[in-house]
Amino acid sequence: MLGAVRDHFETLGKAFDKEDVARAGIDKLGDQVSALNPEIANFTDKALILLHNNGAFSSFGQQSRYRFVFNELGVNPAGAVGETGLHGQPVTSEFI
Repeated sequence: MLGAVRDHFETLGKAFDKEDVARAGIDKLGDQVSALNPEIANFTDKALILLHNNGAFSSFGQQSRYRFVFNELGVNPAGAVGETGLHGQPVTSEFI
């Protein structure tokens, strides 16, 4: 997932003739993720990523567009959400 972010930084850097700025942003993001990983590895807490829209909830899991939270940062998911689409898995307040 962060590979896609890196690619976007590089594309924008080329488009705006700011490749040095883009590389600095990529390096900074990589450093921040690397610094967080050891801290997060010790957490026993779990996270649930939710979107509330028009009275309905959607949950996003390890294969969603927010997968970097779980996969790159190492946050433990609070529930098993098998959804992989852009709009999340519909969930109820009871699920939450």
